[in-house]
Amino acid sequence: MRIPRFGKVRLLGLVLALGVLLGSGLGYGCSWPPAVDTTTSTVAVSVPTSTPPTIAVSSSSTTTVIARPTTTSTLATTTTIRRQAVPGDPQAIAAKLQKSVVGVTALVLSTKTQRLQSVGTGVVVKAEDGVALIVTNDHVIAREDGSAAKQITVRLPSGSTVSATLVGRDPNTDVALLRVRSRKVEAATFRPDLSTVAVGDWVVAIGNRKILKQPVTTGHITALLQGVEVRGLPGVDAVIESTVPLAHGNSGGPLVDVDGWVIGINTGQLEGEGLALTLPCDLVWEVVARLLGASE
Repeated sequence: MRIPRFGKVRLLGLVLALGVLLGSGLGYGCSWPPAVDTTTSTVAVSVPTSTPPTIAVSSSSTTTVIARPTTTSTLATTTTIRRQAVPGDPQAIAAKLQKSVVGVTALVLSTKTQRLQSVGTGVVVKAEDGVALIVTNDHVIAREDGSAAKQITVRLPSGSTVSATLVGRDPNTDVALLRVRSRKVEAATFRPDLSTVAVGDWVVAIGNRKILKQPVTTGHITALLQGVEVRGLPGVDAVIESTVPLAHGNSGGPLVDVDGWVIGINTGQLEGEGLALTLPCDLVWEVVARLLGASE
């Protein structure tokens, strides 16, 4: 399957971008939900990029699919609905993360005649003493030859732009970690235990406000997949699937639950299905911790 990467937008000329910074506190680890139903399936995945790679997601015999929970009838005419499945106020939820989601722009090509930039979103994972760590997708800051862009900038919630330093990257999981100097951002709050997340839950995706006409979109979780194999992303073995609409500029942005907690980082979409794919926070935190350790 050919998989367009939504987060990577090639623009002729200078484009300012907003990125999403994953919240801080490396002490937060995320545990994946317990298995409810075991099946074998084959899924084709699309990961946003201006030059679509070929990626297939398939499951082994041990793949766990957490199926949509059945409603519980207390009376003949009454059903119990999960609180998390009831739609909230997306703008109010986005407001909670206003200082935690940023725009990311990477200069991927610069010649005498043209400048090509890749834009996406980032989430602040740590903000302390005027220094912030931001997580985004690796494909947002990657050049066509696979190397990292030499010039990366972050557009802060205030609208100002600062230069970013690449702390580390992991193309195998599509995760990159940036560092900026700013006292104008705050670390996002991450769901510490994803066992409370279920199929059917209402969720919000937040993207680059500078380039997206609809930076805040909503939907419901349709599947929690484990044990998947993603061609081109060998480090990814679990994804969150949802009906949240994604577009160019969403890559690296957060998927947020009804309480305003980040549960993952958006990375792509199932080709032909219109379903969003999100890296779960436990996977992201594992990579962030490793990249920080390697940089010290």
